[in-house]
Amino acid sequence: MYENKYLDKKLDEICDIISEDRALTNKYIDSNKGEYPVYSATLGAPFGYIDTFKQTEETMAVVNYGNSGNTYIIPKGEYNIGRNICGLKIKDIYTNSLSLQYIKIIATPIFIKTANGRKHKSLSQTLIKNIFVSIPIKDDGNFDLEAQLKIVKKHEQIEEKSKILLADKQKLLETNLDIDLSNYKYINKPIIDILNIERGK
Repeated sequence: MYENKYLDKKLDEICDIISEDRALTNKYIDSNKGEYPVYSATLGAPFGYIDTFKQTEETMAVVNYGNSGNTYIIPKGEYNIGRNICGLKIKDIYTNSLSLQYIKIIATPIFIKTANGRKHKSLSQTLIKNIFVSIPIKDDGNFDLEAQLKIVKKHEQIEEKSKILLADKQKLLETNLDIDLSNYKYINKPIIDILNIERGK
């Protein structure tokens, strides 16, 4: 059976880091409303919209504060990286050989585990840059994009099945299992009359 070979790479070797824009405060967003989303620690949803944009490429947003270590993909478009997150973008030389979705799957649990703090965890860019991820490679040592995409697909299938199982579990919890016992007669009996009791040692 064929097994993939892997190469460990530091994130700053394969990704460009996009720093948070601390100027994008609530006050700034309220004063400069527009059509371009500002992404922040709110997972997967814009924090607000302003009238300018700075980024256009597909980016993985990494939460630095709050839900530290959690990630989401910002698709290609016109948007801004706001406060409390940083962005990871595949370096230009690797755009045809690396999957950002794959990097997200591998890196996210490492981010969450690496975040510092007890009550309020944080994840610095220094920590993010120095995290290693394992990437499938071909026999010639180049990154194996096909293998990455297969892993992404399997991960998506597992997530989809998990959603179905969770939905089924919720249905069971909400199911009313009332049984009509009004036609039965009852008698009270001491438990010792119907069960053998053995003392523990």
